[in-house]
Amino acid sequence: MTRPLILTGYLGKDPETRQTQERVYEGSRKNPIAQLLDHYTGRTRSREYIVMSLATHQGNQTIWYRLVVWSSDQICHRNIRFAGQGDQVKVQAWHEVYRFKAEDGTEHEIHQYIVVRFRVLKRKHVPHEIS
Repeated sequence: MTRPLILTGYLGKDPETRQTQERVYEGSRKNPIAQLLDHYTGRTRSREYIVMSLATHQGNQTIWYRLVVWSSDQICHRNIRFAGQGDQVKVQAWHEVYRFKAEDGTEHEIHQYIVVRFRVLKRKHVPHEIS
């Protein structure tokens, strides 16, 4: 089991809220009693998530990370909605490689980090919602 990565850097842009698409999937499972394959279909609901970009600096080099927050209603994530571009943040996150096939059939791979904890260290601006 690997440990989560701790990143300290600056937000590249304001957090963006997105929705996943609903999907219909099909599958089959073995029925040991009837000794047949049972076919089934299912539907996934759309789900809200937040995407951010984070820049860290090591010497002269800037490294950009794609951050994804799935459960933004948790207590440790509630201040994400008030964070903005240029704020210095500390993030604890797991690395994930997201693979998908586009509509034209090409395969894509995105390296992203799933946020476990999020903390604003220094604000560049104070949002009008809190002032």
